[in-house]
Amino acid sequence: MKALGRLLNVVATLMLLIVGGALLASSLGLADISGYLFGRELLTGAVGTVMLIMGLVIVLIAVQNVRPEQTISIQSPDGELRIAFSAIEELLRKASRGIRGVRELKPKVIATKRGLEVRNRASVEAGVSVPEVTARIQELFRSQIREVLGIEEVGAIRTYIHKIITDEPGKEE
Repeated sequence: MKALGRLLNVVATLMLLIVGGALLASSLGLADISGYLFGRELLTGAVGTVMLIMGLVIVLIAVQNVRPEQTISIQSPDGELRIAFSAIEELLRKASRGIRGVRELKPKVIATKRGLEVRNRASVEAGVSVPEVTARIQELFRSQIREVLGIEEVGAIRTYIHKIITDEPGKEE
């Protein structure tokens, strides 16, 4: 079903680009098809331009969504296990909810030569020790990756504190 949807998307996009280009060319006097369609060059050009832009937008959206999801492959005696980076990020995000003082944490998993690295963007509460909170994050993430996922090669776990949240509304440090 996915293949049929992609095929229809390609056909519709090509039709938009061809018809839009033909209408635009007609309005500019490069082709003589306006008499068959609307009889007005301005209207033909406007419709052609809109169709051409729609086709280009569809092509750009399709190209942006082509990137495959990054995964890590683990070999076991029973076969290969592939884990998506987005699944690891969600596991770490949920695990971080138990860390006192962390309001929000957005992990980003990256594969390097030294193993998986995690880069975090975090919001913490005012009054907590930032070095202690980041040490807990690193310890928790390292244990989650090793114990839950069975991945031994864990590289650096870096945390960027982008916001310190106070209890007073409108006051952030």
